[in-house]
Amino acid sequence: MFLHICYTVIMIRTVPYDDKFDRELELLDRDTFLELKYHGDVIKKYVTAAVCLKDHKERLTGVGYLLAPKGFRLTDNSNGLFFIHGIFRAFGEDEAEASILLLDSLREHFLAHVSDHPKKKLCLRLWCRTTDNAYMELLTDMGFIPCDMMYVMKKDLSGSKGMALTSIFKKASENGLKLVITRPDPCEEFLREYCIANEEAFRQPCSLDDLRFKLSFCEGSVYSAFLGERLVSCVTAWRVSDGLSATENIFCLPEKQNLGITRALLGYVLNILKKAGMTQAVLTVCKSEVPALRLYTSFGYKITHTLYEMRFGDDVSYLT
Repeated sequence: MFLHICYTVIMIRTVPYDDKFDRELELLDRDTFLELKYHGDVIKKYVTAAVCLKDHKERLTGVGYLLAPKGFRLTDNSNGLFFIHGIFRAFGEDEAEASILLLDSLREHFLAHVSDHPKKKLCLRLWCRTTDNAYMELLTDMGFIPCDMMYVMKKDLSGSKGMALTSIFKKASENGLKLVITRPDPCEEFLREYCIANEEAFRQPCSLDDLRFKLSFCEGSVYSAFLGERLVSCVTAWRVSDGLSATENIFCLPEKQNLGITRALLGYVLNILKKAGMTQAVLTVCKSEVPALRLYTSFGYKITHTLYEMRFGDDVSYLT
């Protein structure tokens, strides 16, 4: 008797992404496919595919790419630091190995991008759950360092905590503010006005391409508060999944803060989302942003998990 043993040889490697992978990626992860194909910040020459060779057949098992915001840069950072966002997605039973290869590819492509822009301080940034010790160890071994903590917070829209109209407009009314809250048409004139206000509030360069992508492909809307003709506060909402909406990029001009404007606008947006059938709202906020945390908690947002902001740069000494 002869025993025949058949071995299946599986090999994973990274290759430059090709349009031939489009259909497969769209089936695996449509959101990633849309971002990769239509987001203006994607550095096209640095898109990588992880492919699995199984029984002489090649299939997609992951993608990785860099997002370099370039659509709008009104503000010069005080430290001259520009963030490059690393994105990778791995699929299937080979997810772990593909993730390592894609992450290494992101790092190599970032260093190549640094070489192409020697006069800029560039930093590669991605996120890691604080409970994911294995991923944290991998990132640390690759030279990433933790630089900040972010809370992911969700609100159950079936409740009404903090959402009564008399409550959300109370402080603004007491300060004698005549707010006009609206959802402006996202024409180029408004988008430019939005970016100017956003950069004034956050003191970081704003990506006009990212905003365009959220509006065009994520059912996004920018809700805005005006005092007279001046844009003073914004909340951007977009669909994350069925019943779940992001409520992000929440800002108010520095000289108009603590007057009840953001409370009025966010409360208005949450009511709109609830009426539209959304069941949850989600946002991210830095752990150090105590006033923002207090505001979101008053609306019923609760922390679901915590993220480390992990950074990698050619000279990490300026990242801490």
